[in-house]
Amino acid sequence: MNIDYETIHVLAEEARKEEADIDRLIRYRGIELYYASMGKHPRSCKGFCVITSRIPVIGINADFPRRLQRLVKAHEVGHIMVPSDAKGLRQYHDFDVYGNYENDRDELNANIWSAEYQLSDDEVMKVLQGEYGFFEAARCLRVAPELLDFKFRSMKARGFHLNSPIYAHKNYMDKSL
Repeated sequence: MNIDYETIHVLAEEARKEEADIDRLIRYRGIELYYASMGKHPRSCKGFCVITSRIPVIGINADFPRRLQRLVKAHEVGHIMVPSDAKGLRQYHDFDVYGNYENDRDELNANIWSAEYQLSDDEVMKVLQGEYGFFEAARCLRVAPELLDFKFRSMKARGFHLNSPIYAHKNYMDKSL
């Protein structure tokens, strides 16, 4: 599956220039945002996105911690911001954050967009120049290692010489609930 990392990078950079905070970006873009109780179990739905008649709607599981809600919001906005080959009604529901979606291009694109939006190339490189390893860099940047892994994939595809010691796997967020 070919991912157009450069296009996703540009889309995320443009969005960050419009608004650097995900909540303000959602308002700025006219995306309807709703919170609903969807369960507290690690396998409960974390969020969903529906685009119909050109109206984007995001639903977030109100039962999860705010830090997880922010991650899910960025991922769901990624579904809206990155063009899809899907025709007609577009809907996504996510039971995993940074899941193992090797065969689902839209999910992978949303994860890449989320990482690109939340982390600039400059801030990642600045932290890495401080002689930090991968996990220390994730801590310094205050992001999950899996998010940094998606950022590394994008940067590597765009010519940076980076290697992640992990490959983001399904269910990793379940442990933090």
